[in-house]
Amino acid sequence: MAKSAPPILLPRGACTTRLLQYNHNQRRIAHNGNKLESWAEHVAEFFTPEAPYRVCVSNYGYRQNARAAFPQRFWKCQMCSCLTGCGLEYSVVCLPRMLQVMHDSGMREELMYLDAPIESIDANGQVALSGNVVFEAVFDNLRVVRYGILYVTFNEKLQISCWEFCVHTHEQLLSRKQVFKELMPLLQLAGETEEQMRKGVVTEKIMENTCQTIVERIKWMCEKLCSTNINDLGYEKRLMRCMQITDALDIMKELMDDCNANNMGPIAALNAYEKNMSTSWS
Repeated sequence: MAKSAPPILLPRGACTTRLLQYNHNQRRIAHNGNKLESWAEHVAEFFTPEAPYRVCVSNYGYRQNARAAFPQRFWKCQMCSCLTGCGLEYSVVCLPRMLQVMHDSGMREELMYLDAPIESIDANGQVALSGNVVFEAVFDNLRVVRYGILYVTFNEKLQISCWEFCVHTHEQLLSRKQVFKELMPLLQLAGETEEQMRKGVVTEKIMENTCQTIVERIKWMCEKLCSTNINDLGYEKRLMRCMQITDALDIMKELMDDCNANNMGPIAALNAYEKNMSTSWS
């Protein structure tokens, strides 16, 4: 019977500190040119070469949209334990490009707030950090806040060996400055109408035109403020496409590895892949 690896012993709070260093370094790179080489160094410093990077949206509010955007892969979420949910997984080889696209899509920085994280030892003897987390993506006139649970494991060198984020919901927050700018014409119109009423020169036709103008302005304002590049899952649309392409490329790489390892053709490897997928989730 094989012996399990001895648990990794790290100073108390070391994983939380390391995760905050990760977020700080990520913000620093975004503010200093957003270069792909810098992101590659960042990933090499904070992740092990074989670490998976996973996003689970099985418990998301927009469940149907989540299913369409994220096909389920061969893994089980550590937080919600969903076997028939949806999510995506990609290797850290693709992570530098993903981070660059994320910060090149209008996002100025991403803030992370951990709520009372818990450090424990997982089944493999590695230190696992888990807890409620809030990721806040800051754009010029918009903030996208994603709520969920983060589960990260570390090796003895405090490198991330697994990253899992179980997203529950998100909200979009408009800047007060932007909303006030759009409301200014309505405030001016209301002031002019009030002045005309004091002078007694407001006719029924003027009031009708004023109300119609207000309704049209509010409708236009709502359409403008809501016309963002953020999809129903809280991700920038260009980033979402990149994530989906990366996920598909990872699957293709797995298929090619199976072809080489088992000396199979592409069709046979694909059939075996689908059979394994059905067996895994049955």
